[in-house]
Amino acid sequence: MPFHHRFLRLLERNCSFTDLLPPLQERVKKDAAWIVATQGRSLLGVAQLSFDADAAKLSELCVAEANRRKGIGRALLNKCLDEIRSSGKPKLLITGIDSRNLAARDFLVHLGFRIANDYVRMEWTPGPLPNVEVPDGYELRTFLLGDEEGWANCINRAYSTQRDKTSWTAQNVTEKFVQNPCFIPDGCFFVVHGGRIVGAFMAWREIEAGPQRGRLHWLGVDPEHRRRGLAKLLTVRVLEYLLAHGLTSIFLDTSYAYPIAMQMYSKLGFVEMPRLFDYVRELAQAL
Repeated sequence: MPFHHRFLRLLERNCSFTDLLPPLQERVKKDAAWIVATQGRSLLGVAQLSFDADAAKLSELCVAEANRRKGIGRALLNKCLDEIRSSGKPKLLITGIDSRNLAARDFLVHLGFRIANDYVRMEWTPGPLPNVEVPDGYELRTFLLGDEEGWANCINRAYSTQRDKTSWTAQNVTEKFVQNPCFIPDGCFFVVHGGRIVGAFMAWREIEAGPQRGRLHWLGVDPEHRRRGLAKLLTVRVLEYLLAHGLTSIFLDTSYAYPIAMQMYSKLGFVEMPRLFDYVRELAQAL
């Protein structure tokens, strides 16, 4: 269906979490296909459907607030799927979903969509840090030349149980970390057990972002040594280092794939920053 100004009025009245998006007039593409849900003369919901080279894109999916939780959103999605089945596009991409919109997140995940590029930015809010001690049998120290291979092995073990499996080498560590101008050798902390690096986290100076901008970068703890407080120990030590060196604007990037880490960061004063996500689903699966 071609665009109609009634759609714009529905979006203006019922869209929430729009401060991260361009103005509505810029998001609405009048040459796109519009899928609508109506009851008599009442407009219940709309969705904007367009196509690029390798995907169908759905945006501005909105149901009037008074008509939510009645299956209208799902019906709009199913109608969009009917429209694109004959297009040959392998996937459906739903764009511009605010991370604060938990209802939309739950709805799409329930229908089998996954977040594309699901990194999460968390900013630290100044506050007192807990007193943490090194557990018995472990040593805490900073980076020394020659640690590259042990560090790579620690990263590989840490991510072996995760979605983002790695196969790092000493050369990768050298090129990605040690030779990077943001790297701070005495701000790179290791937990060592039996002569082997079993945990790592580092302070990272975000040079281009300003003199006070610092980051906690690449936490990893060997699965055999988890649940001993090593992640918390490393996080607090890196925070203390950043603060002691004047890097008071502090952040880290993580992912919803690591909910336990996110809970720990939250308890230490990190707050998730809102951002826009795209959700994707392969069209071989029916909604």
